[in-house]
Amino acid sequence: AVGGPCSSGSAAIQHHRQPLPPTFSSTDSMFAAAANTHETSQPTVPVDEKTRREMESFTAVMRESGIREGVIQVLSEQVLLDPNELLNITDSDWQRLYSLGVPVGQRSVISASAVKGRADKMLSVQPASAKFNIIAYTSGLLFALPPLIIGLVNEYGPYDRERALSDVEGALLVILPGILWNLVLLATVEGGRTSFSVDIMEQRSDGTSLREANRTNLTNVGVVGALLLTVVVAMVQVDTPLDETDRLLAQWYMIFLVSSMVPLFASVIMSSMLLLYVEPLDEDAALSYIGAFLDYFGEPTLATIVGIFNFVPALALWIWGVYGLPAGVVMTFCSSLLLRKVVLTQAYLSTWENPNIDEATKQKRKRETRLLVADALTGCCTKPQADGGK
Repeated sequence: AVGGPCSSGSAAIQHHRQPLPPTFSSTDSMFAAAANTHETSQPTVPVDEKTRREMESFTAVMRESGIREGVIQVLSEQVLLDPNELLNITDSDWQRLYSLGVPVGQRSVISASAVKGRADKMLSVQPASAKFNIIAYTSGLLFALPPLIIGLVNEYGPYDRERALSDVEGALLVILPGILWNLVLLATVEGGRTSFSVDIMEQRSDGTSLREANRTNLTNVGVVGALLLTVVVAMVQVDTPLDETDRLLAQWYMIFLVSSMVPLFASVIMSSMLLLYVEPLDEDAALSYIGAFLDYFGEPTLATIVGIFNFVPALALWIWGVYGLPAGVVMTFCSSLLLRKVVLTQAYLSTWENPNIDEATKQKRKRETRLLVADALTGCCTKPQADGGK
């Protein structure tokens, strides 16, 4: 099943408990399952650095609440240093914890600590990342350089607003770089389109309908793409920023508009097609359908972003052509900030992890989505079993 999370704290942890003393019954729920399946005290799910920090933070919360070290040690041995798991364990599991030495009077304190720990975990602020900021600023500058260079050439260079391009110059300065630019954009969309759909698959909450989530996303993306497309098509059909269309700036103004129009068209059309096929499906069939075409479900969002990344340089060139150097420089600077903000936002959003999903479920979903992405890239179709919309 794709990402079917465990239904309770007991089920979530029963596969990595340490063995119980032989005096305990092997018929009890989660502890007995651990005794039957493992012979060591090592958890089967590796603890990464982020999980280790969360466990240490929750341990500190329990100490502040007055929970004794011996009790914390028992919870640690039973891999119960996660507030969500503690809040989901059953009464029979508490009885077993009492048998392991946890005082009955500590239950309310432990539960209160778990509530506070879960709140702290859910409200944690994403730390600033120097890497993300460097990538964002670099991306903003790279997309701002073409309109800046073309604008400066139009003002002071050999191909200014008075110089018409010859056929050879048009081929070297417009046709070849224009085709190369669009090939780079195509490779970007093809290579990164799975990232959005993978995030949805991996981080969805328990019980969330994957069908409804994707329907909503496709509808929103399709509407945004259509609205942007109407503006871009209107700019294509109205007057250019220069009176003569055979100037370098006017040619690249149109190239950026066309490079924006194509992915926006693709975003709108693909959203409509995917909605057409997913609409009559139930949850189980929709899960199979989404898993088989995971790359397609992420493409409309990335195509819309690529469309914006071409629309903004076109606006900058229009201002260069109509208003000249001062306004053109300011517009290029502002477009760099805008593109940087889009990249930075996506970088942070894509790293967020749902705090209500246990580590075992996260790892399971990541393995399954990796297989789905590999199948999508190789042209195969893996149709996962449904997990009831979880």
